[in-house]
Amino acid sequence: MWRYLILNNLWFAILFLVHFFGSPRSRLFILWSIGLAAAALFFRSGADPFAWLNYLVFSWLVFWSAGQFRRWALGPSAALDEEWQMLSKKLEAEKSLLEQKTREAENLNQTANEISHLYDKVTVGPSLRSVLERARGEKRHFDGEGWVAQPAWLGDQLFAALVVRGGAAKDRPLVSILTERFASELQRIRLYRHVETLATTDGLTAVYVRRHLIERLEAEMERSKRFGLKLSFLMVDVDDFKHFNDNFGHLVGDVVLRQVAETIKKNIREVDLVGRYGGEEFGVLLIETDDAGALWVAQRIRRSIEERIFRAYDESLRVTVSIGCAAASPALSGVSSLVEAADAALYRAKHGGRNRVEVAKLSVSP
Repeated sequence: MWRYLILNNLWFAILFLVHFFGSPRSRLFILWSIGLAAAALFFRSGADPFAWLNYLVFSWLVFWSAGQFRRWALGPSAALDEEWQMLSKKLEAEKSLLEQKTREAENLNQTANEISHLYDKVTVGPSLRSVLERARGEKRHFDGEGWVAQPAWLGDQLFAALVVRGGAAKDRPLVSILTERFASELQRIRLYRHVETLATTDGLTAVYVRRHLIERLEAEMERSKRFGLKLSFLMVDVDDFKHFNDNFGHLVGDVVLRQVAETIKKNIREVDLVGRYGGEEFGVLLIETDDAGALWVAQRIRRSIEERIFRAYDESLRVTVSIGCAAASPALSGVSSLVEAADAALYRAKHGGRNRVEVAKLSVSP
């Protein structure tokens, strides 16, 4: 009895260990042995078939559980090994790239060392900082060892210094002429930018004029059609603005308009545009913004103006605005239709009690 019990336990231990530590060939041999024992069951007389069947089933379960335990124990290790191999390959690739960049840097340094004899004090010349510091005290050209410099002035402001390396005293007239030409061109560019600013900016509110706002709206409308981008337009009107002019004077009204424009600019992004559309009306162009985003921005502008105390001279005033929103769509695919829709929404906001925001309503033809 004890002999059979020991042999059975030894057999089950062999099954487990072979499956856990053995090679695929040894595991196949054990499976073949179990199958051979099952076949012999049918040809042996006098054997208890149920006992043999239970014995074979238990042997198979032991063998199968060893495989499951092997996968549970060695599975994470195999995954870690695979991850380590991938990491090693990545490190090797980065190491190769670093070595390549190092070789390139070494070659560049070697080339620089080979031509370093070409550099000398005359060729390199003075530092820009030292030239500018000296130019602040000079009104005419000055020179140093191997160079000639001419300060460039616009009125009382020093904006540059023209340095000619390798120049001599005979080059001073040429340097002066070049500097004067450079200064005149820079002055012309500044005047052009100033005129452009005057042409596109409202002098009172410092926002864009109506013409420039419409031009930008046309350009953004074309871009939105080409790339399928969102676009919205707000029409903002100061409520009862005539009241400020009649009761406090036009100077106070001008201050109110400037502060309203300032508040609108603070509540939109840098990519968005605001312009004075006319009188106390402002147009706001919201780039890549749908109707929901336009409504959110409009409400933020309305609340900011409502909560602000406007100070004009000795007056402290409360101001509100009404806003109409319209978003570009197949029904509003033109500049005029988009502006008209926003203006109609503004009209409803005015007649709905003021200090409110209305969204454009599209009428769909049957």
